[in-house]
Amino acid sequence: MKGRALILSVTFLVFCDQLSKWYVQKLLKVEHFLKIFPFFHLVKAWNSGVSWGFLAGPLPWKKEMMITLNILICLFFINLYFKSKRFSQKIGLITILSGAIGNTLDRFFYGSVFDFLFLHWGKWHFPVFNVADILISIGFLMMLRDHYQWNYLKKSKNTSPA
Repeated sequence: MKGRALILSVTFLVFCDQLSKWYVQKLLKVEHFLKIFPFFHLVKAWNSGVSWGFLAGPLPWKKEMMITLNILICLFFINLYFKSKRFSQKIGLITILSGAIGNTLDRFFYGSVFDFLFLHWGKWHFPVFNVADILISIGFLMMLRDHYQWNYLKKSKNTSPA
């Protein structure tokens, strides 16, 4: 997968993320939540911090720092993408990069990230998240799987009898 595939894939996934955020904001214009299932709601939540609200709160320099950090992280993943030789690793990097760009766009335009997916059961609840967060999580799991699978195959080749 060359640069064009990266651009097309990331553009499509970022579009899906941004479209989902736009749609839910329009859907919840009046109401603050919509019950889909007893354990799953759509809610309005703006996250000014990082993952799951960490570092949330008013810090005057935070928006600029977070955007700069996100751009540096995106550049790091783009670099990894072009260095990678394995297709499975490239797919994982594309999903991570897409999620990072989706959340960076929110932070750039709104100063915080729009989260809307809320899972809960009884008193237990998972922090509110969005499609970009799902992409980052899936990409991370794909990279982890690729790493262990690659190392296992490499190790088994080295230990197999000749």
